[in-house]
Amino acid sequence: MTFTAAQGSPTTITASSSTLGCIVFQSTVTSVPMTFTGSSFSQSCHFIEFDNTVSSSTVIVEGGCVHNIPGYSAIYGYSTFSNFLLRWDTSQLTTTGSSNAFYLTAAATATISVTNCNGVRQLKTGGTGLVVANGGTQITFLVVSSTITSGSGTFQSGTATTVTISATSTSFLAGTTNMYFTGSVTSLWMYSQTSLITAYGGSNVIVNSNMASSTITCYSSSTFSATGNGISVVGAITSSSFTITSASYWNTGSVGIYAGSLNTVNLLITSSSAWYTAASGFVVGGAASNLGITTLNSASWTNGGVGLSIGGAATTVNVLVQGNAGIFSTDQNFYIMGAATSVSITITSTGSSDAVRITSTSFHWWCGDDGECSCARERWYFLNGSKFLHYGRCHFR
Repeated sequence: MTFTAAQGSPTTITASSSTLGCIVFQSTVTSVPMTFTGSSFSQSCHFIEFDNTVSSSTVIVEGGCVHNIPGYSAIYGYSTFSNFLLRWDTSQLTTTGSSNAFYLTAAATATISVTNCNGVRQLKTGGTGLVVANGGTQITFLVVSSTITSGSGTFQSGTATTVTISATSTSFLAGTTNMYFTGSVTSLWMYSQTSLITAYGGSNVIVNSNMASSTITCYSSSTFSATGNGISVVGAITSSSFTITSASYWNTGSVGIYAGSLNTVNLLITSSSAWYTAASGFVVGGAASNLGITTLNSASWTNGGVGLSIGGAATTVNVLVQGNAGIFSTDQNFYIMGAATSVSITITSTGSSDAVRITSTSFHWWCGDDGECSCARERWYFLNGSKFLHYGRCHFR
């Protein structure tokens, strides 16, 4: 059965303990609340299809609803959603094939909330959990006590401004990439608390252009893992920060963070957290300026290649390791290919086992012009012969 709501559609749609059919809105939708409680849906069509713009409307699915949708989406919109709320609570959703769970063409203030969807009630999709194809502004994706398993990704958007992605006591299990921006993103706030963010066949975050004014935080025993890169930004990262704290774990099968270039970026690993990359840790393809990397309070920064690699010039780069923290790299800990200006690397208060805590198996380490360090196996390497002052001790291995 298909319920078609044309012009002059009803202002309220509710269903409780019902077997539902497809709902299609052919014209604009304004101020239409929809609530579905303890109901079921298993048709070969979109559960709710919006053929035109949607504004000031809500869709609430709650109370043990069961949706099994072969080849279609739960929500599918062909135009812009503004002041829109979707809340999927304590209800099952399964979409098969390459279909996405929720598909919005564009958004201007839209909140999608998934809560208490775990176990048999988890959200499973053959495609992506939430797609905002053309992006937009003020997009909020809140997930609490839920599992989202996807054949493709968890979230995908076009160029977007002011995006919030929050996971609390949640698992994002993506077949390829968890968060994918086909263009630029500005003011992304991504936060995971006691959550598992995993990409089984790619990177956790990909931005095909630039990332600006953004924050990504792993907090309270969260795990951020990917078979590819942790974060990959094709263009520039500017005015952004990345934090791994409170016994969280960052683990990638390739590079931890990649940026085409960067300006004003901070990476903090602290409070017994661990960073591990199978390849290099933080890689900048071009120039880097105003970069800070801090490892504190029994945290570890372990890299299968170079720790920090900068392909162009480096200006104002500050690295601090202290409080029983450590840097461990298979290759050079720091590798700068261009001119280096105002580069500071400080290793302090790491305890009596400095040689163990600050290690590299590379044979190429160039250390300062103060005459203090001259080792066969050195830990800092500037390709063009630029120099910096190293105030720590020189440890042979």
